Amino acid sequence: MPHAITIISAVPDDAADLARFSRKTFVDAFAHLNNQEDFYAYVSTAFTQERILSELRDPDCFFFIARMNGTWAGYAKLEC
Repeated sequence: MPHAITIISAVPDDAADLARFSRKTFVDAFAHLNNQEDFYAYVSTAFTQERILSELRDPDCFFFIARMNGTWAGYAKLEC
C-alpha cells in the first residue's frame, strides 16, 4: 500500500501537539550529544506549548506538519 504523505501549515490549534512532537524528536536526535542538565534545561523552555503558540502567532515564523497516513511524520520550522 502506498504511503499518503500530506503537508499542512500549522495553526495555533496545533500548538499542544506540535510542542509534544517537536520536543520528542529534538530529544531523540540530540540528547545523547549534550550535557544532560544543560540540554534538558533548554528543552524545558524551548518546547513548551506556550512558546510554540507564541511562535505560531509570529508573522515571521512558519511551521509545517507532515503526516503519513494520518500520523505525524515530521515538521519544519521556518523563520524569516
